[in-house]
Amino acid sequence: MSLFTSVRGAIERVGAARRRRRDYDRLNAMDDSQLRDIGLTRGDIMAGFARRRSQFE
Repeated sequence: MSLFTSVRGAIERVGAARRRRRDYDRLNAMDDSQLRDIGLTRGDIMAGFARRRSQFE
């Protein structure tokens, strides 16, 4: 694996982590009524992001 490939992969992982955090923050900013309108609960948000995080550990 080249240095370029390693650096590019690291940058992509950081970008993906930032997008996940932004999405998490946006969903958490919604009130329960808004979440219900899109078929989610606070538990769904936490479970979804916790499951996603464990895939990378």
